[in-house]
Amino acid sequence: MEKNFLIGIRDDLGVVKKRLENDKYFQPTRDYYDSVWVQMNEHRINKAFVDSNSGFLLNTNYFTYDDSQFENFKSSGNLRLIENDSLLRNITSLYNDQLPWLKNRDYEAFGNRLRDFITYIAPKARIDSTGKFYYVSELLNIPEVRFQICLQEKVLNEIKDGKQESVKEVDEVITQVDEELKKRFDYKE
Repeated sequence: MEKNFLIGIRDDLGVVKKRLENDKYFQPTRDYYDSVWVQMNEHRINKAFVDSNSGFLLNTNYFTYDDSQFENFKSSGNLRLIENDSLLRNITSLYNDQLPWLKNRDYEAFGNRLRDFITYIAPKARIDSTGKFYYVSELLNIPEVRFQICLQEKVLNEIKDGKQESVKEVDEVITQVDEELKKRFDYKE
């Protein structure tokens, strides 16, 4: 049972790692905020860029993961079967602390971002006739809009940094699982 659990957890963590690394498609959103923040500070607003890309103000990238295998093993009382205490602590820490924290942080950050957009930007912004973008460039001198751009630029980059750090932690546990499988079960993939 322990061997099968460790193989499954290693595979699950491989998926988690890919999801954490697959944050690249969200990079244009961070680039948008970074660029708008720089343009505001340099007093050189590229209105066409700011407005035509304003959809990035609402873009999201929620981190999700499957913890069913871990939860099933845990609720069955089988975590006690893992003999390597350090490995058990690290797996448990990932699934009880780190991964839920990442997931909750995304939901909170994107929820706050939407709420603040609705509160501070949307009521003041004109929308183009197609409904595809907002004329945000007209609002960049309003203090609360400036603050939102600054705040979200920082929050989104902090989220990225946190996910990159979590990739390292997941990698360490995957390595530790592989070592345990080889040592105790002479397992070779």
